Amino acid sequence: MKNLILLFVVFVSTISCKTIDSDNEQIKKTVHFFLNSIKKDDTLTYKNIYKLDDGGDMYYFNFLKRNYSKINPNNTLLKNIKIKDTVDIGVHQKYVMFTLKKPNYKPFETNQDLRLYLMFWKKNGYNKIYQMYLIGDTPKWEDQKPLEGY
Repeated sequence: MKNLILLFVVFVSTISCKTIDSDNEQIKKTVHFFLNSIKKDDTLTYKNIYKLDDGGDMYYFNFLKRNYSKINPNNTLLKNIKIKDTVDIGVHQKYVMFTLKKPNYKPFETNQDLRLYLMFWKKNGYNKIYQMYLIGDTPKWEDQKPLEGY
């Protein structure tokens, strides 16, 4: 009887691990498609991945497209996809967070990093981004310039 219970536990844990791995792989594919749609200026794919209700979030697309070479040189974001779990109002979600750095060589000044959060919810499917947040002062981040001669 103990062996049967142990076998059942091992079987269930193996199945759940495979599900988690396949969910994470789907999220990684979605992030790849999302970043490639920005790189290629493909608004149709962008809208299919990130459902826009009112069109107001095209600001994110335009900002990311305008600064893509600064944000993702040599596909650094695609190499550093880390999926994390969170709970929002009792709903289990997954998210990917990117820190968008821009070089700032001015001494004694802080760099205005941005945080990009891509939220995924299983109910909507991991092939779509449920919510996106770009946190930080985007105009100030965009206007940062390094000192000349460094």
